Amino acid sequence: MTEPIHKEVNPPADHQGAHHNDAPSIADAIDAIGYAENESLSINTKGADGIFRSSVLPLGRAIASASSQPDDTNVWWGVNPVRPDVTGRGTEADITRFADAVADIDIKPGACPDMQTAVAIVDDIAAGLGEYPSLVVESGHGLQAHWAIDGGEITEGFTTADAKNLSNRFGQYVSRVGETRGAKLDNISDTARIMRVPGSVNNKYPDNPVRVTISDRFKRGAPIAVEDLDERLADLGIVFADDGESDTIVSEPSRWQHAKQTCSYTRQMVKGWATDTPKARHPWLLTQTRRLACAARYGCLTEIDYKAAEKSLIARFNELTADRGLSDPHEITRALRNGREWAAKRTDEHVARELGGHEHIDPAFIIDPAATGELPAMIHSGQARYAYLLADEHKNRLMHVYGLGWQFFDGQRWQDDHVGKVNQATLALLREEKLDVTSQLAALDKESPARPGLVAELRALQRCESANGINGITALTASLPDIAATVKQLDADPYLLNVQNGTLNLETLEIRPHNAADRITKVCNASFDATAAAPQWQRFIEKVLPDPEVRGFVQRLIGSALIGEVLEHILPIFTGPGRNGKGTFYQVISHVLGDYAIAAEPELFMARDRAGTSGEVDLMGCRLAVVSESNRERSLDEAKMKRLVGGDTIRARRLYQNNIQFNPSHQAILITNHLPRVSGDDPATWARIRVVPFDVVIPADERDPRLLSKLKTEADGVLLWAVEGLRDYLARGLDEPDSVRVATDEYRRDMDSLSRFIDERCVTGATCQEFTSVLYREWVRWQQAEGCEPMGMLQFGKALDRRGHRARHTREGALRRRIRLKNDTEFTVERDDSRDECDESQPDASAVTTRAGQSKSEEVPQNPSHSSQAEFSQPDVTSSRHSHLCRKGTSSCEGDECDDCDGFSQKSYARATADDEIAIARVRENPSHSSHSSREGTYDFWELLDAANASDDPATYCGHCTKPMKTEAELQRQVCDPCRESFERYIASEGGAL
Repeated sequence: MTEPIHKEVNPPADHQGAHHNDAPSIADAIDAIGYAENESLSINTKGADGIFRSSVLPLGRAIASASSQPDDTNVWWGVNPVRPDVTGRGTEADITRFADAVADIDIKPGACPDMQTAVAIVDDIAAGLGEYPSLVVESGHGLQAHWAIDGGEITEGFTTADAKNLSNRFGQYVSRVGETRGAKLDNISDTARIMRVPGSVNNKYPDNPVRVTISDRFKRGAPIAVEDLDERLADLGIVFADDGESDTIVSEPSRWQHAKQTCSYTRQMVKGWATDTPKARHPWLLTQTRRLACAARYGCLTEIDYKAAEKSLIARFNELTADRGLSDPHEITRALRNGREWAAKRTDEHVARELGGHEHIDPAFIIDPAATGELPAMIHSGQARYAYLLADEHKNRLMHVYGLGWQFFDGQRWQDDHVGKVNQATLALLREEKLDVTSQLAALDKESPARPGLVAELRALQRCESANGINGITALTASLPDIAATVKQLDADPYLLNVQNGTLNLETLEIRPHNAADRITKVCNASFDATAAAPQWQRFIEKVLPDPEVRGFVQRLIGSALIGEVLEHILPIFTGPGRNGKGTFYQVISHVLGDYAIAAEPELFMARDRAGTSGEVDLMGCRLAVVSESNRERSLDEAKMKRLVGGDTIRARRLYQNNIQFNPSHQAILITNHLPRVSGDDPATWARIRVVPFDVVIPADERDPRLLSKLKTEADGVLLWAVEGLRDYLARGLDEPDSVRVATDEYRRDMDSLSRFIDERCVTGATCQEFTSVLYREWVRWQQAEGCEPMGMLQFGKALDRRGHRARHTREGALRRRIRLKNDTEFTVERDDSRDECDESQPDASAVTTRAGQSKSEEVPQNPSHSSQAEFSQPDVTSSRHSHLCRKGTSSCEGDECDDCDGFSQKSYARATADDEIAIARVRENPSHSSHSSREGTYDFWELLDAANASDDPATYCGHCTKPMKTEAELQRQVCDPCRESFERYIASEGGAL
């Protein structure tokens, strides 16, 4: 994420009058957060009488209610939707969706000192989350930054407790960021919280009321998925909800004791700082100072090592911030002090959890075996002694990997201990020790001086023969040097390939015996034999891929996958109709590679709501990841695909496990009958995709149901075929053939739906312009008709930018250059392509039509009455050549409300229209009428008057502007006096009367 660009704006001014038409409103906030029409929100007010009132209303009524409050009333809205049947504003138990994560930054003494610091805090939060806020509100006395959340519906899989937990962790992150900037921000994690409504007036200080506005200091970000927010907070070191901070000191820092020897866990933690590259540098600093303080309290470091760790942390932070310097020279000192204060107020359990739950025998007095020259098992007693004995006896047979757990060596490779090998080894050790002690006791006299020691050891053994005792021994063993390992130590040499008859060096093609010290976790199902043959495989591959260039490309591709690092950042897609051999091909290759190949779930690359990262853990150490997908109309998760084939470090975790980090080693291949949907305009995506067509369809009479099993018997020969492909790859690279490039280019053209949309629905030219919102509505309709899912408005705007249709921001919205929608006649009328399609000033009026669908040579009648049947040009509600619609149907209205008509904002029309299609049809069918919009929909004025006169139960809000009506005459008309006067001016200008 790039650094936010802040605009210079004037500070919020005090407003004491009525709301202005161009002022921000709750509707803008609703749009930014993305509430659904069927959701309900709480609207909360506190007027001059000092009474706090709350009500839960459907979305449309909530907007109307919040917008209609007078300026002497404070107005808040509940940021998370609640059940519609609750009273008051609802509680945390009543929310139906976690929709909004809010950072509330008060600018006042003791909180945030000034606006500059508040802006910096929002910058830091956004940097850590990797996304700008969707909405930032200037409340008059601070900033309220809103991050919209996707996928937060309350279900059995994501409960109210889960939402509370995630909100609490987000609040922790906000508080930590504030502390790095010298601000104290409360962790307010109440999911039923309420925030100021934009457009309302903050009357907290009656003598100084301030208008609540939407800030334009920041770019607007996209919503964050629940899973992504969880992952990003975990990456920032915030894994658990806060227990709540107390002013009570649980452990006085002056009483903390230094260790005799720094433990291995803390040594690795400090060592890791040198290579950390956090997205958010200031929160990272605060997290590490807290962990360092916890280690000091837990007795993990010597005094010398503690001071060295502080220096190491300071040096690394200075390196991370060298690109823009330290804005506050006291920041590190303040962070270190904060860390010690924070650790002093936490329970022992919380401190242990911050340090991964690792254990010490005696944190303050760890004996260094090297200093005594004695074996550790002779020095320690109890569980510690048995841990050292277990490690010494099984150091090449058992291994504990942080984040993965216990592994055992089966003679060929290391594999997960799903059968309890470590517990079996512990029980065997205790049994042997118990037999040894029992036999010694039996050989001694009752008066022997050695007897009491053996009796004590026997009792210690008996205490260890329980679940807690065994768990204690294995937990200690897991941290010992001969047993402990990290993920990065597994499968570390990319040129070693484990096969059935040994370990193959791919550089020299030499075979050597399997070795536990290599820490290889995979093995092929084939042996390496330089003389192996595979005649059936050769015939099969020549039949399904008759083009020798494509066949050679596929062989080089599979050969490159044998090396355990990402050499080609591409996603090959094997595609074609069924019964063409591609399924058999990948099943044989997967069988040959054995553990090195995985059949991944389609969700690894296909878009899916609330997809986690547990499937990505399976990529660790594998060489080939095959995704088989046969469903139509699936969409490729482009961001995830680029990340997983790009060679960057992968951070993932299994469910309920710690995060692990590993370097990718796989070549991914997608096998599908139907190509997935892909964005047509992202060059980075298309730079990675390669389409490999499997065009041959095997006739029914030539199909062999036993072919797969026959080909598997040639596993050694197929492995040799892949090794030869590797040799060819190292000599010439992939060298993709023309047929692969052509198939990929055709795929890209088919997927470029935006270009097709512009060709079919738009006109481009130097003088064309159109509002983004108008283009986007038409885009959504068009793409739905095409059977595709529409892209979001943010991505739509970026795609237009890349095509040169950049936006110019106006009061009415973003106006796109060099493009507009076609009108009805332009779909059929032929134009001279040599002229600018948008330039209506050029001659040949017979061939060029106006946006109103009428030839320029035709005369437009002036001032027809309402009852007149005279034909005149109808207004096109999709037009945005001018910033307002002209109700006369002429082109004389130049933007503001003109003398001839009472124009209204295109942007307001777009936002308020409940059903655009109905509104457009209504205007075009009866051009002598004008459509007027409200927040409840679009109404014909004459129909509105008829409905008002016939109503027995009039509404209390104006049907046009939705403001409350006060007089009896207004209630009878269902139209307020200001709106009626507006209509009277319009009718009078047309020569008619109400």
